[in-house]
This record gives sequence, C-alpha cells and structure tokens, in this order.
Amino acid sequence: MRAIAIVLLALAVAVPAAACGVGGGQAGPEDAIRDFVRAANREKPSEMYKRLSEECRQQVTVQEFAMNWGLWLALYSHIGELKAENVEVVTRDEYTATVNFDWVIRIRGEDVRMPPGFLRAEGKALPMVKEDGQWRLNNCEDFEIFGPEEEEEQPAE
Repeated sequence: MRAIAIVLLALAVAVPAAACGVGGGQAGPEDAIRDFVRAANREKPSEMYKRLSEECRQQVTVQEFAMNWGLWLALYSHIGELKAENVEVVTRDEYTATVNFDWVIRIRGEDVRMPPGFLRAEGKALPMVKEDGQWRLNNCEDFEIFGPEEEEEQPAE
C-alpha cells in the first residue's frame, strides 16, 4: 500500500513538471522566439522587452520599447496575430545561436508571410545570446524601429 502511495505521489509531481518543461531540459533559442511572439500577441511589451539581450536593453529603455511597440500596433491595428513559423536553429553553441524563421501576420483573416528583412537585418538569421540561463534576442537594430535619430555631425567651420 505504501509503495502505491509513493508511486502515485511521484506521478503527481512528475506529470505536471513534464508538462511545464521542468526537468525536461532547458528551453532553447526557438522557445525564446515563441515566447516573444506570445508576449506580442498578448500586447505585453514589458514581457517582450525581457526577451531582449542586455546589449539591446542598454540601447533602448522599456518605456521607449513600449512606445515603439504601441506605434507599431497603431500603424498595423488590423493585424490579428503575429506568428513565427518554420523556426529553425541554424547555429548554436553554449552561449550564442542564430535562428531562422518566417514571420507571418494575420491580416483581415489571411496569413501573410513577411519579407525576409522583417525584424531581421537583411533577412539574415536572428542572433541570440544566452544570459542568466535564458535565450534572448540580440538583433538590437530591429528593436529601435522608431528610436531617436542620431544627430548628424556638422562640418567644422
């Protein structure tokens, strides 16, 4: 009887843990992409911001990022859902990775595949870094969509 209770207790702990990904290995770069997209679809810019690398977060504040995302939503308010499809890890080592995927946006009920450069410089694989055990997006230029313009240097007179 005691053995059955121990097995049931072990199953009660193991099944939910496996379903949540606990103990089943760490999340990979592809999971970070999906988390970013889920946060975007829930209109949670602060959650999206947490998925950016430290380098990117040093270049844009959470307030600037939220404002940029708000402007993007205003321009594309007819968008129903953002998706990342065909997610593929191209390169990966312990602390860096590159990921290819297709951005798909649902517009008026139709899935529209975005061009290769959409949220990726020139259609290249998205660079990612592992910081504090979490994979983060590391293509900083793409997250300064409406950021402050750099002042042009004036020639000396």
